[in-house]
Amino acid sequence: MRNPHEDSTQVQNQIRDGVFYNTVVQGNNVTLQLPDEITPALTGMPAPSSTFTGRETVLELLVEELRPGRRAAAGPLAHVVAGLPGAGKTELVLQVAHRASQQGWFPGGILFIDLHGYDGDRRVSPSRALGSLIQALGIPDRYVPDDLQDRARLYRSVLSTYAEQGRRILVIADNASDDSQARPLLSADSRIPVLVTSRHTLAGINNARMHDLAILDSASAVELLRRELCQARGPDDSRVEDAPESAEKIAHLCGHLPLALRIVAALLADLPARPLSSMLKSLSDARNRLQRLSRGGTLPYGRPSTSLIAI
Repeated sequence: MRNPHEDSTQVQNQIRDGVFYNTVVQGNNVTLQLPDEITPALTGMPAPSSTFTGRETVLELLVEELRPGRRAAAGPLAHVVAGLPGAGKTELVLQVAHRASQQGWFPGGILFIDLHGYDGDRRVSPSRALGSLIQALGIPDRYVPDDLQDRARLYRSVLSTYAEQGRRILVIADNASDDSQARPLLSADSRIPVLVTSRHTLAGINNARMHDLAILDSASAVELLRRELCQARGPDDSRVEDAPESAEKIAHLCGHLPLALRIVAALLADLPARPLSSMLKSLSDARNRLQRLSRGGTLPYGRPSTSLIAI
């Protein structure tokens, strides 16, 4: 607004359909115009796996929680999926987001960021995460403040503005190591849910609902191994059906963890003539099991070294 005591010829900017941040920048008001749509390349998430299995109950629960209109003002602002490394936390939230997106519940898009919370070399600070997300939301870099709290306020304001315009957004913060890394990424708006994955429960986050992800049961673990093999080698790969006892023992040695089972399936797919009994023998030595359960830089207790970050 113009100060009536100022020169009436002063050039002024108006704020329309955007986010107003900071009253003055170098003596001028600033207008931030939201883009018509978020660039898919910046907001796309990794594709969900077609072999997903064994998580139907928690999957349906989380999908229902994202339904528009279900989230009351006092409801949880975030859902934290916690579990062992390799338990399939990321895959679960990708499945949830994919189903919700198919329903058209998030016309504004899905923001996905891997925080690398358990990788000391690649850990993403809250400030850096907010900066990336704000830019993905269409705010030019020159308007992104340096201060963490200012970034958080701008981020939440932009998300709320998208929601006001009917462009509801889902935020996924993957691999948060602690409360402090995840808390600034919450939206503070019941229309903008946030899905967080962590190896810890992150009980210190206010207004969040915790979901503990257990290991797969034996039948689901074997089924995942079968599906992975069939996807890699086609439906004619019957090694799991031909040796069900070996498959169960392999699943047990993998701790019923989806990532370990996928690595085993990939190793078996590399050698289509290799029987499950050979893999079982290879994994039976506990001293060398972790080394056996590796392929292409991927270990069963951590994310792939080339994991995708879409922000």
